Amino acid sequence: MSNNVEETKIISKIDKISKQIDPNSKKQITELSENTEFRKNVEAIKEYLKSYIGNAGLSKEVYDRAKELTLFCNEEYKNLVDKKVELEQQAKKNIELSKTLNEVYLFAVTREDFSIYENALIENGLETYIDKLRTIAKSDRNSPEYIESEKTIKSKISNLEGNLHIDIDLERINDKEKALSYISIELDNVLSKLTNAVELIVEVESVDPILPKELVEVYVPDYNVYGEYVDNSLVLIKKDIWSKFVNSKLVLRIKEMFAGSNVKALNPGVTGAKTE
Repeated sequence: MSNNVEETKIISKIDKISKQIDPNSKKQITELSENTEFRKNVEAIKEYLKSYIGNAGLSKEVYDRAKELTLFCNEEYKNLVDKKVELEQQAKKNIELSKTLNEVYLFAVTREDFSIYENALIENGLETYIDKLRTIAKSDRNSPEYIESEKTIKSKISNLEGNLHIDIDLERINDKEKALSYISIELDNVLSKLTNAVELIVEVESVDPILPKELVEVYVPDYNVYGEYVDNSLVLIKKDIWSKFVNSKLVLRIKEMFAGSNVKALNPGVTGAKTE
C-alpha cells in the first residue's frame, strides 16, 4: 500500500511540473528554475527513480510519465531556440521599422507628401498609423487631434526601437529554457540507467486457455509403426558403425601391410574372408 501511495505522489508531481512548463498555459511563472517548490518536485522524482536502479518493481506508469516529461522538455527546448532566433530577427526588423516610421513622421511634421511610404507601412503592419500621420500633416499643431496623433506616433517609434515586448518574451524564454534544462539534466541520466538495469513491472492477468473437448485429440499409439521405426533405425546404426570401422586407422594400416599379398581385402558388409 505504501508503494502505491508514493507512486501516486510522484505522478502528481510529474503532472504539476508538466502544467508549469506547458507552452499553452495562461499562467506565466517567472524565474521558474529558481522556484524552490519546483526544484523540490524535480528532486523528489529523481530520488524516487534512483531508488530503483538495480532493483525491480518500478511502476511502468511512473517510468513512462517521467520519460514523456523529459522528451517533452528536450523537444520544447528546441522549439524555444527556434523562437528566440525568430524574435531576435524581429527585433532587428523593428529597429529598421522605427527608423522608417520616424522618417515618415518628419515628413508629416514638415507638411511634406509621404504617400511613397504608405505601401511600406501597410506591408509591415503599420497601416493603422497612416491616418495619425495625415492628421499631423494637415491639422493645427495646437489641436487635440494633432497632439494625440503625435503622441501615438512617437510612442510607437519608441516601442519599435526599444523592442520592449520582444525583450519581455525573450526573458520568459530564457527562464523556461533554464527550467527545461534543469529537468532534463536531473532526470535523463537516471532514466537511462533504469532502461538498462531495471526490469519494469507490468501487471498482466494470466489466463489459462480452456480448449473445447471436441478439439482435444486423443493420442493412440500404433505399435506396428513404432516397431518398424525401431528396426529401420537399428539397420542404419549398424551400417554407420561398420563404415566407421572399415575406414578406421587400424584397418587402413592392415591394408597397407598386406598390400601385394594374396590375402583379399575386407569388403564393407563382410564379417570375414572366405577360404577358397
